[in-house]
Amino acid sequence: MKLKYSVTPSCKPAPGYMLYDYEIGEAEFEYFSLESLAEEMALEYYTDHDGWESTWPMHLHIYQDDQLLGTFKMEIDYDPTFTATEADPEQ
Repeated sequence: MKLKYSVTPSCKPAPGYMLYDYEIGEAEFEYFSLESLAEEMALEYYTDHDGWESTWPMHLHIYQDDQLLGTFKMEIDYDPTFTATEADPEQ
């Protein structure tokens, strides 16, 4: 099953925003809630479509056959940071 989603700063879907393709099996679509699907799509947007450069929260709009299935406010629960220190080779 092919779905599409867009990510916008406002709650209302806006023309001109990029639509991203999202593939999901029929059985998976029946099993997952739209909220869970939105979370998976937000993760894909964050990791695969430069979503780490966006200002969050954002709104994610899910479409099937050009019909809006739902709009969800997406927030990042955490954004990991890393600290490096040179390791002591004696330890």
